[in-house]
Amino acid sequence: MDGGSHQRLRIAVLGPVRAWRDGTPLDLGPVRRQAVLAALVLRPGPLVSQEQLLVGVWGGQPPRSGRRVLPSYVYPLRKALDAEGAGRTGSVIRSGRGGYSFVGDGVRLDVAELAERVGEAQRARASGDLATAMDRFTEALTLFRGEPLAGLPGPFAQGERQRLSQRQRTLQRERLECLVLLGRSADALDDLAAVSALPESDPYDESLTALRMRALYGSGRQVAALSAYEDMRERLRDQLGVDPGEELRRVHQAVLRRDDEQLLGPAVARSAAPSDRPRPRRAVNELPGDTGRLIGREPELALLTASSPPESVSIVAVDGTAGVGKTALRRSECCGGCCARSAQPTARCLTTSTNSPRPGGPQPARCGCSSCSTMC
Repeated sequence: MDGGSHQRLRIAVLGPVRAWRDGTPLDLGPVRRQAVLAALVLRPGPLVSQEQLLVGVWGGQPPRSGRRVLPSYVYPLRKALDAEGAGRTGSVIRSGRGGYSFVGDGVRLDVAELAERVGEAQRARASGDLATAMDRFTEALTLFRGEPLAGLPGPFAQGERQRLSQRQRTLQRERLECLVLLGRSADALDDLAAVSALPESDPYDESLTALRMRALYGSGRQVAALSAYEDMRERLRDQLGVDPGEELRRVHQAVLRRDDEQLLGPAVARSAAPSDRPRPRRAVNELPGDTGRLIGREPELALLTASSPPESVSIVAVDGTAGVGKTALRRSECCGGCCARSAQPTARCLTTSTNSPRPGGPQPARCGCSSCSTMC
């Protein structure tokens, strides 16, 4: 049989087992016959032995006729799948020494398409093309039409069903991570909600919780991200008696540190970073309001108004008993010194010491002069 006739055959196992030729559905018969086909299509190796088929499809209760039952399953499969006039040598199911082999040359298998899309997605992501990677992951996920190998009996089908379902969950996570890294955290949260609502969703899936925390953080909801961690931590502790794993703990610490690069990726972190230009420092003035004119104290006032080196911080404490004029001295230092140096804004806070403090302490107020008002 030439390759052209094979190209018109398509077999799908990422859901109920189905087959089409030239777009026309084919009758694959009862589920156990479909299980034989799945074992031939999915089992690696050039030849599937009769023993492997019996164990994989019937498990510990093979039919009494043993190996003699297999031709009664293989013959109708050949009749359904092969093109007209193919014969044994052109069949997609070939007989070999002690077993059978599936010849997939030219046959379109959805699992092969899945591998192609996933490979393209992973290569795109490795090259930094996250948008293309997300598109390819999306295309790969559309190949799933429900539970893989739905309804098929036997230990082989059960094992493959679990493997392919796990593959689907992994692809969902990789696609969601692409959304987060692209800065589309809101879309990621919507899709995470849809995935979590599925009946087969695992309530203890720490990877999904980690992604949800990252998406919440990317949406500006740091508190909600921390709450998601606490909810999962309590669920694991109360219901399973375990602590969160390393991945979830690492994401939790990154949220606490507000580590944008680790949580959202370098591209989103750069776009969200504040400007590198230093902001002008806003001067602070917590001195009380006008206290009247100060008489004397010239040496002390000169000490307070002495110039300081640029970009330096000077701290001066004024000590004395209550009522000796500490506040008036500081007020005079502000109006007599800082108004003359208004080109060098500084922070001025009332810091006095007294042996008999007033109840409630001093009340900050603006100085009131034009220079100090400009500085504040």
